[in-house]
Amino acid sequence: MSNRRLPVYIVADCSYSMSGAPIEEVKQGILQLQDELKRDPEVIELAYISCVSFSGEGAVQVAPLSEVAKSEIDVDQLIANGGTPLGETLELLLECFDRDLIKAAPSVKGDWKALVFLFTDGMPTDEWQESADKYKAQSKKVANTIALAAGPEADPHMLKQVTDTVLVLRDKGPEGFKDFFEFVTQSIKRVSDKCSSASDVSQTGVETPPLKDTISIFP
Repeated sequence: MSNRRLPVYIVADCSYSMSGAPIEEVKQGILQLQDELKRDPEVIELAYISCVSFSGEGAVQVAPLSEVAKSEIDVDQLIANGGTPLGETLELLLECFDRDLIKAAPSVKGDWKALVFLFTDGMPTDEWQESADKYKAQSKKVANTIALAAGPEADPHMLKQVTDTVLVLRDKGPEGFKDFFEFVTQSIKRVSDKCSSASDVSQTGVETPPLKDTISIFP
């Protein structure tokens, strides 16, 4: 087994448009994600998980990066309100990478590339373009980012300015978010398995599982 960590960041849009059933589905999805990951030996060996929310309260790291086996993301902190400060969120993620991630050194094995799963159901309400360009340029060396445009009000073209890997969820119904979090779970498991046998950090790209009918890849 490798003793390098696999950092994972769940980045949740908690703006007002996520009120009601959508935010409750997200909470349930995160709880199920934690529960399933804690039952996987490969994931427990490698993965560390954090959660970032963005809403009218700004961008907040609601759960610090911690071992999956010990992680307890408090989903009650995910409260839908206010706007969608995507630019602030991307700046916070870069700060998290600087603070959280272990860099490779002659005597230290650095972390595997982090996995970032970011989802939003609408358009940013802050000045986000400069932060998106900065994030896309600076994150590539340390993270693989998958963004989800959730529902008809989200713009996958906009998310392409954040990352090259963008998924589209046709609607924000219960099945959609359930399928998304299942996708996140299986992606983490696949990458964990790959990391456990890889000798080079460059070998740890995202090997995504098959998509359900509710989700598609944006070209």
